[in-house]
Amino acid sequence: MENNLVVFNNEQFGAVRTVAMNNEPWFVAKDVADILGYSQTQAMLKRLDEEDFMSSKLDGMNMLSTIINESGLYSAILGSKKPEAKKFKRWVTAEVLPTIRKNGMYITDKLLDDTDFLVKTVARLAEERKARLLLEQQNAEKTALIEEQKPKIDYFNAFMSDGKTGTTTQLAGYINQYFRITLSAQTLNKLLLEMGVLNKKVGWSISKKTGKPKHKGNYIINTKYAGMGWHVYVQGVADDGTSSTQLRWTNIGVYEIIQFIDKHKQKYGIA
Repeated sequence: MENNLVVFNNEQFGAVRTVAMNNEPWFVAKDVADILGYSQTQAMLKRLDEEDFMSSKLDGMNMLSTIINESGLYSAILGSKKPEAKKFKRWVTAEVLPTIRKNGMYITDKLLDDTDFLVKTVARLAEERKARLLLEQQNAEKTALIEEQKPKIDYFNAFMSDGKTGTTTQLAGYINQYFRITLSAQTLNKLLLEMGVLNKKVGWSISKKTGKPKHKGNYIINTKYAGMGWHVYVQGVADDGTSSTQLRWTNIGVYEIIQFIDKHKQKYGIA
């Protein structure tokens, strides 16, 4: 990882090299250790949490350098026995960090004296800001989409879990939830009939209760979709004692019908 160094200069403390990573300042550990009077950089690092320091290849340097974040800097200052540590902290917190957060960079002599470097630095910061704003927008859109889809997902999970099947009434309820419309099971059957998903089988049966012929009409899946795992048929007994066959929808069927309706919703007047 290669990063552009920015040097903080102070008449009392000297130079501290820093680099911005993910819009956060990181300080070269050796510079901080020298200013705060630690015998070795490693002695200072032992006082820090592991997440407060890391190794990185910095601009213009062939070897990896250890850098510390703002939290690590404060820990190093607190552990210093040097009287100047408090003044160093005051300079960093009162001048350096506020300037970085306000302007996105620390104005050094190099920036003021080298116009080309200044232009490149400003251009880089503009690109970083553009990328950050784009990422924030994308994250906001993802969050909004998740919030919008959550009720639909929760309803679907409740309706279709562990290989269960659902009735057309339940399917209509899910479609209403998904598209925010009001659709009865009867209307849904007519819609699926119009779409060609269902056919209607008409026949007669003898009522076991009355012994009289009874007109009977069942919705059946179109042969075009019969082998796709959208449905199952469940045998039952009607209130009058006649046999009854009920069409029930699998989770695959629910998903495919939702996709089908969504694709053709304008044609069938679904908002």
